Formats: sequence, C-alpha cells, structure tokens
Amino acid sequence: MVYKKAQPTPKKYTVTVHYVDEQGHVIKDPFTVGSDYADGSRYDTRDHKPDTFSYNGQTYEFKEIQSGDSETGKINGSNVDVTYVYKLPTQPTSPTQPTNQTDPTTPTKPTSPTQPTTPTSPISPTTPTAPTKPTSPTQPTSSTTPIIPAQPTTSVVPTQPTATQSTKLPQTANAPQRGFVALGLLALLGSLGLIPRRRKNN
Repeated sequence: MVYKKAQPTPKKYTVTVHYVDEQGHVIKDPFTVGSDYADGSRYDTRDHKPDTFSYNGQTYEFKEIQSGDSETGKINGSNVDVTYVYKLPTQPTSPTQPTNQTDPTTPTKPTSPTQPTTPTSPISPTTPTAPTKPTSPTQPTSSTTPIIPAQPTTSVVPTQPTATQSTKLPQTANAPQRGFVALGLLALLGSLGLIPRRRKNN
C-alpha cells in the first residue's frame, strides 16, 4: 500500500473594519470584510466606510482613518484591522433673541420762527469840507554882499647895515640905551610877522 504525504492546509487571514469616535469609543459593531484571505492576497475596505451613520440617536460623520492603518493593501502573514474615526457634526449656536424694540419718541413741535426786524435806514454821509487854500510862500530876503577885507599894509623892509658899520654894539653904551635898542628890534620883527602872536586864553 502506498501512502501519500498530506499537503498542509494553507492559512487563512481575516480583514475587519472598526468604527470609533474621536475619543476612541466604539460607536458601531465591527464588520468582518472576509476571513479567508490567503497570505499575499489583496484587500480593500473602502466599500465599508459610510460617510454618515446614526448611533444612539446621534448622527456621526466620517473624519479620518486611524493613524497606522491602511484601507487597501496585501495580507502579510497576519490579520488586518482597519479603524475608521467618526465625529459628531458641530451644532450651530442658537441665534440670540433680538431685544425689544423701543417705541420712537414723539418729535417735538418746532417753534415758529421769529419775524425779522426792519433794517434801519443808512445814515447819509456828511459833505466833506472844502480844503483850505494854502498860503503863498514868503519871498526870501536878498542876501547881503560880503564885505571885502582890507588889503594889509606893506611891511617896512629893514635896511641892511653897511659894511663899514660895526654889528657889535659899543662896549661903552649904558644899560638904558641897550634896552631901547632891543625894544626897537622887537617892534620891527613884530611888524614883519616874524614873532608869533600869543593866543588869547578863553
């Protein structure tokens, strides 16, 4: 009898999708995409990613794939888990109630305008007085003819002593005779203008 060696059964792998909120809480039961994926076979979970779904009366919106997961790829000797993260939509804030409108106040009645006063008549300008006639200028007096100064008299030229006459006074002359001679010489020099006159004190 011939025995055949049994062939090993190939291992199968599972691909599962999980649904959580932003805090990591499970908001929907996991979904098994398949449990007979052979090693190296391809998988794709995009058909199991709804945009929105309801849970506990609240509607969730898809936000993102959990970091580290891939919704498409190949089996690499282990099961595959893909987690989709959902969020609650932001609720619009309630509009504030408008404040009660106040009634407009009744406008005050305008006062009657005052009548303008009658303008006063302008004062007639006074007639300007006639300018006074300027007086005729007085005739200037005739200038007096300047007096011509008298001509100075001709000075007397002293006579020159003769060669025979001695210039030296005789030794026998007495004192009064020498004084008269000196006075005569001074008078002669003064008439010739050789002696400067003394200025009168003020």
